[in-house]
Amino acid sequence: SSCGRHLRACLVVRRALWRWWIASRRARRLAPEITEIAASAADPWARAYGIYARRWLLMQPDQIHERLGEADTMLALAREARSGELELAAHSNRMLDLFELARIPEARRELQQYQSLAERLRVPRYRYRSLHYRGLFSLVDGRFDEAVGLAQQLLDTGRRIGARDAAATAGALWLVARRETGTAQELASLLEQLQAQFPSTPFWKAAAMSRSFLIVL
Repeated sequence: SSCGRHLRACLVVRRALWRWWIASRRARRLAPEITEIAASAADPWARAYGIYARRWLLMQPDQIHERLGEADTMLALAREARSGELELAAHSNRMLDLFELARIPEARRELQQYQSLAERLRVPRYRYRSLHYRGLFSLVDGRFDEAVGLAQQLLDTGRRIGARDAAATAGALWLVARRETGTAQELASLLEQLQAQFPSTPFWKAAAMSRSFLIVL
């Protein structure tokens, strides 16, 4: 595997990502090593993987253009390394950055690239994420009924592959769409039903308990 050939890069990156989810300050201690890998590794795969990790250290709003520039570099390196998975991650990063910059037509083209590559790779979790991204664009375009349908597909697919965020991710899409097409009372009633149906999912309980959620979402 690619990690087997680039063990040091994989270990440093995965340790940094694990620390990021625990506490970002701890992850930042690895920033110099990650930067070294991203900037000077001889192999394009290792450099692309280093850039992928460095992204999580550049999540401040004023760093958006730096993130987008690194995503461009990562995409070129992933193609040079012929790594479909890293190329997919680069398209995802570019799409999210362009979305944040309100460059929607460009972000949509990245989504199309992501979808096409996800289908070629035939990896269930990438198809799952593709459904999520399609749902986001449905909301932006005002196609709320389509977003509801994609939310259901996302939930079904997520359950099938064991995605832990399936209920929350699909639920967020569904709630935003329903907020635009229904009433607050209807939403409150449906949230209570979902809380009863999925008692072990904290997302539904928190949403049902928060009346302000229905107003500001």
